[in-house]
Amino acid sequence: GHTGGIQYLNGYMYLANEGNSLYKFTAASLYQKSGTNIEIGNPITVNNNSSFVYGKGSSLYVGEFCKQGEYDCKNLVTYNGETHNAIVSEYDISDLTKPIRVYSIPNLVQGFCVKDNGSIVLSTSSGANSSYFYEYDSSKIVNTGKTYDEAELFFLTEPSKTIKAPAMSEDLDIVKVSGKERIITLFE
Repeated sequence: GHTGGIQYLNGYMYLANEGNSLYKFTAASLYQKSGTNIEIGNPITVNNNSSFVYGKGSSLYVGEFCKQGEYDCKNLVTYNGETHNAIVSEYDISDLTKPIRVYSIPNLVQGFCVKDNGSIVLSTSSGANSSYFYEYDSSKIVNTGKTYDEAELFFLTEPSKTIKAPAMSEDLDIVKVSGKERIITLFE
């Protein structure tokens, strides 16, 4: 499938599956003899069409790409008259069976990361059009007071910062360089 997400976290690899599932396997299995198939096990069911995955600390964030008419999503959330069709679900890595938080996100998101200050950054792209990175300060992440799959539901409103980028940006991650956070992306 068209997956944009693979994440290493605490000795394991997590692979988005573009269905309602996620694969988890040991990172050590990647170092098998050349030409050997890697056993990635059975998929773990998640509550969205997993297209990207991001890990930080003990949290794993699994999100879906939505493009109405081509890649439809069924996770509709409306807040103050604005509707999003896609979600990112945050799981504790010790229990991937139920989310602890759900974030309602706009269409075309292909990457997600969380900065140390709690800001969320999204990468959006579709086809050969320019990509955009949207940063949402923690004050722009609204706790709706509702739940989704028994998890707290948050809604991303207006971004605090928008950056235009080359086409086909997908997965996001954060690295520290000289103590400063730097966001890196993988292009399709």
